[in-house]
This record gives sequence, structure tokens and C-alpha cells, in this order.
Amino acid sequence: MCSSDLIQAAYSTLRGKGLSGSTLQLIHGVLHKALDDAARWGLVIRNVADLVDAPRRSTTEAAPIQTAEAIRLLQCAKGDELEAFYVIALTTGLRLGELQALRWREVDFEQKRLRVAATYQGQSAGEPVFAEPKTAKSRRVVHLSDIAAESLRTHKNTQRERRLRAGAAWVDY
Repeated sequence: MCSSDLIQAAYSTLRGKGLSGSTLQLIHGVLHKALDDAARWGLVIRNVADLVDAPRRSTTEAAPIQTAEAIRLLQCAKGDELEAFYVIALTTGLRLGELQALRWREVDFEQKRLRVAATYQGQSAGEPVFAEPKTAKSRRVVHLSDIAAESLRTHKNTQRERRLRAGAAWVDY
């Protein structure tokens, strides 16, 4: 078995273990670069990764939620502390990180719209990390439906009450 066959067999084994095409493509990129460097340094005669077809990225088509499912979800979420989150997610199409980064200053109740100005990146030392959206197109204004605006209004009032009860212990994120 030649080296390129070994690489192809390794990709097949990894695929069989559940790795996605996107992950395999990343692995291929690292291997290809390492072998390029080795060839440049005279450690190998040629880059055998050139003989292997690079794995294809996995592209899964997102299945949109059906109307009946959305209605059921909203019924189940009624009264939940994350109800507004679900309503905004369903009615605006914002990405998870954009939803998690929303601030009240970005919401315009009069015009029924919100501005996507940040995205949640995770935590560092127990503190949330926010960043600007990656592209100019991602920084946008999103119009709110009546149900979304009302849900946010209710959530803001509930949050205000919780903040008063919590006093100095309130954490603003």
C-alpha cells in the first residue's frame, strides 16, 4: 500500500468514527502543509497528500421549523423565563451568539426593531466575552413582529423586578 493509499484509508477510518467532512478537510489541510514543509526541507521526496482527493466539507441543509412546531414551542415556552429568547429566535432568525449578546440599548420599542451589534464568544475568567459581528452584513437592523416586541417588553419589566429584588447581587448579563 503506497502512502497516498494510507492517507485515504485513514480518512475513511476517521469518517467511520463519525468525524465530519469539515473536520476531515481541516485534518487534510494540516497534513498537506506539514508534508509541504517536509518536502521543502528535503525530508521527503514529494508531498503524497497531493495525490489524495481532499475530503469535502459537510454541508447539511438546515431544516426550518414548521409553523405548527413553532406554535407548539411558543405555547410550551409561555411563562418560562426564557420565553422572550425563544420568541426572538423564532421570529427574527438571529444566530445563537447574536441572541446571547442582545442588550436593551439595542432594542427600539417605538420603531419595533433591534440592532445586531455584537455576538457572544463564550467566557473568559468567568466573564462573558462579546465581539463585533464578523462582517458588515452581520451588523444589521432587524424588525420585530408585534409578538416579539411585546415579549421583549414583558421580559424587560420582569427583569426590572428581578433586578430590584436582587439589589447589589444583580449581575447584568
